[in-house]
Amino acid sequence: MQDDTESRNNSPKRLPDDEAVRQLAAEVKMLSSQIAELENKVARLEGRPIATPGIETLPIVRPATVAAVASGTTGLKLLNRAGAVTLFLGIIFFFKYAVDNQWIGAAGRVLLGVVAGLALLGAGEWLRTRGQSIFAQGVSACGILTLYISAFAASDYYKLIDSAAAFVAMVIIAISALVLSVRHSDTVLAVVGYLSALMAPALWHGMDQKFWAPNVWAWFGFVYLFAVQVGTFRQSARQKKRILIPIVAAAVAVEAFYLINPGHPIVCVLFFLGLAALHFRSGLVDGYVLGHLFVLLAGTRFLFFWLEQEGPAEVWSSLFNEAESIFLGVYGIALLIAAVTRKSASDRVFGLALLGVVIGKLYIVDVWLLTRFYRISAFVALGVLLLASSFVYSRWRQRTNT
Repeated sequence: MQDDTESRNNSPKRLPDDEAVRQLAAEVKMLSSQIAELENKVARLEGRPIATPGIETLPIVRPATVAAVASGTTGLKLLNRAGAVTLFLGIIFFFKYAVDNQWIGAAGRVLLGVVAGLALLGAGEWLRTRGQSIFAQGVSACGILTLYISAFAASDYYKLIDSAAAFVAMVIIAISALVLSVRHSDTVLAVVGYLSALMAPALWHGMDQKFWAPNVWAWFGFVYLFAVQVGTFRQSARQKKRILIPIVAAAVAVEAFYLINPGHPIVCVLFFLGLAALHFRSGLVDGYVLGHLFVLLAGTRFLFFWLEQEGPAEVWSSLFNEAESIFLGVYGIALLIAAVTRKSASDRVFGLALLGVVIGKLYIVDVWLLTRFYRISAFVALGVLLLASSFVYSRWRQRTNT
């Protein structure tokens, strides 16, 4: 009996099998993860750093802190922009005061403006070396504008230089602003540079209207404005400054109406179509919207020119308003058809928005401006178009749901 007891005590103990070991390890891992999750929740509640295995702990940034930083930066930018504009206006008022009191002659005024502009540009560069990039934006932009106004005044007000030399000086100043904007990735200087470049031909035209023949405006204006818009796309793609595109596009459209449209409306239409193609090729959402807007601008401008030449004068206004509404409605339906064939949500949204504009124009403007015949024909034609658009839209919904 004693021998049996000793043999049982001396026999090797039975170890758990592999399945039991794996199950135990899984339970331990699950408990460890649950404990870590609970610790992180407590850390979030207490505002302590979150401990993550193998990852450096980072402090928790509360939404209030982020909002405070963002609001502080926005406030600094607004104050900087307001200060730059105020300083620029103060310089102009000082010039006016000096002129009224005959303190300095014409050459002295221009020279003072050039010195002030260069001093502001130097101060802006110095501020950037001290890490004050936001403050430097307004100072540098003010310097560029001061130099620009000085070049314009030297020709238009004081007749110290001819208009061609003033134009070259303004273009050089605009290019300098663009070079600095690329160097410092400065959006403010980029906007100032592009708008200055766009204003230069118009100011030249104002300084010397006899110099420019209509054909010069047609071809020079076409190439010049198109080159400015291409430069905007290149800089926007390189520096991710998408705000440049709509700002410069609006300025280019206004400048084209001022420079090209009066003497060459068909060239202006072709120019708008070229800008539309340029924006469509960008592949951006902003480019998509602006491309369609330029197509609509070209179409309405062509209708205006054509009806002005061919339409009867006594009903020209009613005829143009009806033709414009029908053109916008047809374009909206074309976008809906494109949405069906391409399954494009962008075409659908823009087409519906355009049809909404047509409906608003029909019920708010056309119903009062059109004569009786054109009012009836406009409502009938657009009613048919809107019913057709509802059919196309239903087809789009069917295709997207299948």
